[in-house]
Amino acid sequence: MAFALRLDRPMQDNLQRVADEQLKKAIRELESQGDAAQLARNIHQVRKRMKMLRGLLRLMRGELPKSVYRDENACFRDTARLLAGARDAQVLVDTYDTLIASCDDSDEKLALAPLRELLEQERQTMLHVDGTTDKRMREAAATLRSARQRVPGWQLRKPGFGALAAGLQQTYGSGRRAFAGAYDTWQDSDFHEWRKAVKYHWYHSRLLERLWPPVLKVRVDTLKELSELLGDDHDLTVLRETLSNHQQASVEQRMTLERLAKARQEVLRARARQLGQLLYADPPKPLRKRFKAYWHAQAASA
Repeated sequence: MAFALRLDRPMQDNLQRVADEQLKKAIRELESQGDAAQLARNIHQVRKRMKMLRGLLRLMRGELPKSVYRDENACFRDTARLLAGARDAQVLVDTYDTLIASCDDSDEKLALAPLRELLEQERQTMLHVDGTTDKRMREAAATLRSARQRVPGWQLRKPGFGALAAGLQQTYGSGRRAFAGAYDTWQDSDFHEWRKAVKYHWYHSRLLERLWPPVLKVRVDTLKELSELLGDDHDLTVLRETLSNHQQASVEQRMTLERLAKARQEVLRARARQLGQLLYADPPKPLRKRFKAYWHAQAASA
């Protein structure tokens, strides 16, 4: 459980330890060798670590200097964007495969098969043309080595639970509002915003899981499921948008894929709504108070 706060350590040590561990792993993944599939997996892992680091910063942002939060959050965001192209091209292929596997109509599968060839060609181009991926991985590794040197300078103004109380409440509250907004508008962009907020609350719950493992593990696992549902939903949106204007895709192919993708998104969003109602039942302030009670209970038993 490397991505977790240790309750027997000062919060300052926790912040720097977790950040340093994620940066070390990301640098190692960027510097490793492998075939195209392995490169795609490594890039995916590094991009996840950038989101985890941004989640860590977001949890502590209320007690970090504004310049530290602003600059480091931008650093990790931009590093993830630098690596986005190769990973996104792979996700489109995987999303297409999953969608087609759920289709029972063999004629539709056959008619849509050329679309996969288009996606695969673009994936190969993204991975290999002019060595762009290797260059970007080297650039990202250099950026993260510099970031790792700055971590000892991350200084919190408050110790203990006070260092994270505001960040926990604010991020959870943003997710609660985004949840309501997504099902009010049913817009793809609003589900994407909710997805981002869910992911951050998932990271925060993972960091705090040791406060009460039997209870919080259930929350962490449920947030993971919700994050994956919304991730699949977003991938289908990107697939629809990518192919909707593709010059080599026929009108019939686009319409068929659009219908299949939207039908699958209806299923994903129905399940996500059920989980959202459970996970976002509490208003933000009571949730913060509940986590604070867990914190003090652990401190009293130590």
